[in-house]
Amino acid sequence: MPNQNQHTFSGLQDIYDAARPTYPPQSIDKLTSFINPDNAEILDIGCGTGILTRQLKAALPGAHIQGCDINSDMIAKAKQSSVGIHYFENVAEDLPFDADQLDLITVGQAVHWFDRPKFYPEVLRVLKQGGTLALVENNRSWQTDKFFARYEDLLEAHSPIYSRHYRDTDYAAEMLAAGFEKIDLHEVIWQRAMTKAEFIDMSCSSSKMAAARKATDDRVLDELRALVGRHTDKAGKITVDYVTRIVSGVA
Repeated sequence: MPNQNQHTFSGLQDIYDAARPTYPPQSIDKLTSFINPDNAEILDIGCGTGILTRQLKAALPGAHIQGCDINSDMIAKAKQSSVGIHYFENVAEDLPFDADQLDLITVGQAVHWFDRPKFYPEVLRVLKQGGTLALVENNRSWQTDKFFARYEDLLEAHSPIYSRHYRDTDYAAEMLAAGFEKIDLHEVIWQRAMTKAEFIDMSCSSSKMAAARKATDDRVLDELRALVGRHTDKAGKITVDYVTRIVSGVA
C-alpha cells in the first residue's frame, strides 16, 4: 500500500537541497563517535536530498554509507549531488537488510513522519548488537528567537493541522520502551545568518509552508515577506537561533 507521505516533498527537491541548513560540526562529531570510522556500515533513513548523508561521508570516507527515502524526487536529487553513496527508494519500517548488518542508523529531520511502533523493531532487527540509532533534528528555537516565534504563529495560522509542538515528542522514552539501551541526548545551540531571499527559499522548501500556500492561494507569501523584512538588519540579513538535537540509543 502506498505511503501517505510518499509525495509530500515531490517537486521541492531543488529548493530543499539549496536552502535547508546543514548540521553543525559538533553534531557530526557526535555521530562519528558512535562507530569505527574505517569500516562502518551506515544507513541514513529519510535522507531526502542527502544533506546529512553527504556530511557523514565527508567525515567518514572509509565507511560504507547508504541513504534511503520514500520520495523519488528527493532520491534523484541525492544521486545527482553525491559521490560514493548508494541511494535507494524505501520505506523506513521495512528495510532490505539482513539481521545484524548495520553499525549506525541515522534519521535527519524525518522521524516524525515514520510509523515508529513499526520502525523501532525494524531498526533493532538490522542493527548489529551494540549498533546505534541516532535521531537528529535541526529545530527552530522559537522559545529564544522572537522572529521564529512569530514565524511559527504564521505557520499555525495558515497551515492546516500544523502545530509548533510536533517537536515535543519524547523520542528518548519511545526508544527506551522499544528496547534500546544507553539512551543519550546531545544538543548544540547555534545561529544561522541568511538573506531575506534565502530564508524565504528555506521556508518554501517546507511541507508546512507548502500546505499554507495551498490553503491561502499563495497569499501567505506576502505575510512571510513582510515578516522577514521587519527582522532583517541593515545588511539585509536575518540571524536566527537553532538547536540541533541528537537522541541516540544502542541495540
